[in-house]
Amino acid sequence: MVRLFVMLAFALLYCASAAAAVQIKLHADKSRIRLGEPWTVTLQVDDAHEPLSTISLDRVKQLFNIYSATGSSERRRVRGHPQVFETMVLVLYPLHAGNLQLPALEYHGAKSRPLPVRVDAQDASVSFRASLDVPHPVVRQPAMLTLEIRDEGTLQWAVPHDLKVAGAYLHWQGEGQREETLAGKRYTVHSYLWDILPLRDGVMEVEFPLLDAFMLGSRLRYPLEKLQSYVAPVPAYLPVHVPVGKPEVSTAPLPDEIAVGRPYNWQLTIRHGGLNAEALRKLLPVFNSNDGVKFYPLQFEAGAGVQNEAGQQVIRVIIPLVAQRSGVLSLPEIRLPYYDLGLARVESVEMPAPGLNAYSPFWRMVRRVAAGLLVAGLLGWGGYRFAQLLRCMRRKHHLLKSIRNARDAVTLHRLLLQVAAGVAAQTLQQWLAGMQGRAANGRLLVLVQQLEQVLYGRNDQAADIGRLAADFASALQRKKCRLFSSP
Repeated sequence: MVRLFVMLAFALLYCASAAAAVQIKLHADKSRIRLGEPWTVTLQVDDAHEPLSTISLDRVKQLFNIYSATGSSERRRVRGHPQVFETMVLVLYPLHAGNLQLPALEYHGAKSRPLPVRVDAQDASVSFRASLDVPHPVVRQPAMLTLEIRDEGTLQWAVPHDLKVAGAYLHWQGEGQREETLAGKRYTVHSYLWDILPLRDGVMEVEFPLLDAFMLGSRLRYPLEKLQSYVAPVPAYLPVHVPVGKPEVSTAPLPDEIAVGRPYNWQLTIRHGGLNAEALRKLLPVFNSNDGVKFYPLQFEAGAGVQNEAGQQVIRVIIPLVAQRSGVLSLPEIRLPYYDLGLARVESVEMPAPGLNAYSPFWRMVRRVAAGLLVAGLLGWGGYRFAQLLRCMRRKHHLLKSIRNARDAVTLHRLLLQVAAGVAAQTLQQWLAGMQGRAANGRLLVLVQQLEQVLYGRNDQAADIGRLAADFASALQRKKCRLFSSP
């Protein structure tokens, strides 16, 4: 028994001496920094029994953001005994300015000394501003959360993510950048936007992560205070699917007409930060089919192919329909209820019932075929008449040329009898009588008498025939072409 007590005593003495031998060495790269700059602290323990990652850093997190904690170990022999040397490098970013200190760290019963650091305010050229476009929204009222970072253009900022807000829906909207001049100095303003929809009344807090910036390869991390806003309640009678605030409702331009029996998609575009497809199913009227239009189940597309404006959820509503008859069809009126904040009551966005023209494809095709046949018939008849005119003109030209070139009375007589088509004449008097009321005139009568004298008298001279043939050709030149058509 005595022997056991002796062994226990030696074990306790050994452990106490080992604990007393453990020492935590601390070293910082700087004793004074600016808010946003890193602070590097190195921990070293000789003859360590386990890695330094077992050290609790909970108290450190209250004052600093631990960006990294990198550990390493090295085995060496000291006085013939193997020992483990542990090192851990902490990269810390202060959460606020002032006189801070790294709390004492414990390792196997040993404590380090607190390590002070002076944290000055951030550079005056860097500033932050977080705001809501609706300072005090009500429950389910869409708002826009804006974070603006202003610097001199020397920093590159990472997009802040992982914002924390309880009791609200948060959706990333986008970012922008602009240039500003203040007091004669030029600044770059980086803007980050989120849609925010409060879901319950009371105090709403938005907690921002550390804002990461980079300058010449160095990382800077800036803390930002929480943004607080009071959210007012809505009336208890208001259903949860009724939006707060007036939504924007628009419809795509309707075509001039649609075909009977063929599907058509009537499209509505609704913009509001607190609406979704499930709510719209309950809010939109029921589209009942009738003798003119047959409706099919609605389809919803959230922001598909639609420009999304800041603070608004864009939903496209597709209303499939089929026209059942031709004529002017009346589509139903659109009424979308919402809670009006100014009037403190439920109002409605109303769109008058638009008219839509429908046509029958069958009868339109019949009319088109009939019109096509009519046009084809007219073109064929016109072509036939044009061909007749060309033939008549060629015959007229040929006959007049032959008459003008006639050198004897018999030839001239024969050619003249061919001029009046449809007149069965054997003599010039019969030919002239057949042309009475058509093309005959006093000059032709005189020329016929002169030709008869040549034919039956004694004045058959070539010079007289040439002149007479030229006179006949000149008199007939002005006559209509149909007199020269083929019999």
